[in-house]
Amino acid sequence: MNTDRKVMNCKTPCSKGHVGRLLLLAACLAAVSASAQTKLFEFGFNEGTGATTTSSINGIVGTLGVDGVTNSAPAFSSDSPSGRAGDYSILFAEGNRIQASDPAAAIAFDGTNTFTFQAWVKFSGMANWRSMIFDNNGPGARFAVSIMADRTLSLTTYGFVDGTSKAKIPDDGMWHQIAVVHEDGVGIKYYVDGILGDRVDYTDGVKIGGPQTYFHVGGEVWDWPNYGDMYNGYVGKIDRMSLTKGVVGAGDLDWRPIPGVTPPAPSLSSPKPAIEISWPTFPAGYKLQSTTTVDDTNSWVDVPNSPSTVGPGTYYYYGPSSSPKKFYRLFKP
Repeated sequence: MNTDRKVMNCKTPCSKGHVGRLLLLAACLAAVSASAQTKLFEFGFNEGTGATTTSSINGIVGTLGVDGVTNSAPAFSSDSPSGRAGDYSILFAEGNRIQASDPAAAIAFDGTNTFTFQAWVKFSGMANWRSMIFDNNGPGARFAVSIMADRTLSLTTYGFVDGTSKAKIPDDGMWHQIAVVHEDGVGIKYYVDGILGDRVDYTDGVKIGGPQTYFHVGGEVWDWPNYGDMYNGYVGKIDRMSLTKGVVGAGDLDWRPIPGVTPPAPSLSSPKPAIEISWPTFPAGYKLQSTTTVDDTNSWVDVPNSPSTVGPGTYYYYGPSSSPKKFYRLFKP
């Protein structure tokens, strides 16, 4: 059983599971709890104004732009995954960057080099063949996370590999959550909206001992350790960016757009001739979707004639058991 997918096989009776950005029905899956997790930074970008942004963990301060570099500062945006008033993101134009000072080397993995990087992104097209959203060449680790021109995720371990993946961000102009999990000596997992998009065997790890006492968001600077021209810039919005020492389990990734507001997990009943799926009528706006190919993030389609009926505070859908097996999720456009 693959515990990296929060989906439901509707050929067998299942139990309740997790709900998130895609509100996937996590049936028959045990919760994944990762051990030895320590969050190293977490940027909510909720200052809204000003020239800096500060991590809620370890107090790392990021400066919007670089002194002496014209038009290098990104801007705060009121557009965010939650859509709540007072919730902000960062909008990057070509050449914009955040430079975050890390003199105490908060980004350090104690020799294990196992980590989980997460962020929410929203963009339309890519300005470059590779668009860096995070780049670190500090003493604790040397690696970068980027989005390729075909919208797939990539992890670069400087001196080892420019890794690529098949995990693709949908081209729909919406917010999407991404995560890269590097397990030292084992491999790399790439997630989009809480779904495992690709798993790559990788045993080389990451190098340590970089000279920089800062890292960049929104691009990379090749002329390090001194300031230089920025390359591979990201154009679009970023929110809720974090780095954790250790493996964050699939069920604990930050793919819920509005914590505490999303409805509880839908429930499934599976009589022999048919299935019954139910979910709350509030919050509103969610569609029931299905697929027979859960590995293809573009294969989900709206379920016709759903919901079948509505009861007090609950939607219901009734459908036949299917072969091949079918997976269901709730999705809010």
